[in-house]
Amino acid sequence: MRRHRPPLFYPGGHGPLWDLADDASSIALIEAFYGAGKPVSAVCHAPAVLRRVVIDGEPIVKGRRVTGFSNSEEAAVGLIDVVPFLVEDELVRLSGCYEKSPDWQSFALVDGRLVTGQDPDWSEAAAEQLLSWSVSARHAPASAVSHRRCISAGFTCSLGVATCQLWPYGSTIRPARSP
Repeated sequence: MRRHRPPLFYPGGHGPLWDLADDASSIALIEAFYGAGKPVSAVCHAPAVLRRVVIDGEPIVKGRRVTGFSNSEEAAVGLIDVVPFLVEDELVRLSGCYEKSPDWQSFALVDGRLVTGQDPDWSEAAAEQLLSWSVSARHAPASAVSHRRCISAGFTCSLGVATCQLWPYGSTIRPARSP
């Protein structure tokens, strides 16, 4: 029987640029989850947490399709000279295959076990991708999702199939409606 592989989800906001991008515990957590075959997801500014993550001697984003808060969105909110670095520039610097949608549009990418979303408005899109990956990894229909563990820094989303409340030490995703 396969063991359930809980996803790791980092929600957005500017905080990860300062608090988590260089945090050794966060980096170790991502490396451990990814190394154990578990999915890792980050949206908005949270892909910044990937900047120091190394898998097999290379940046985790190298050669992978990734997205995150774009330079043009940062300029639009007037913080381009405030943030310690720009998420888009950092992902490109790390040899990630950065993609983006027009500003403020829903956009999420999946590349293997790495799921990224461009801004907080599509935390739901990224969560759907993450849930889809997790469900397919277990070879179960989405309607069969009953209890899944998630880890995050505090985020709530509502999916068509499940309601997900994510808190620092994990929580549960339960079906939003009966199968």
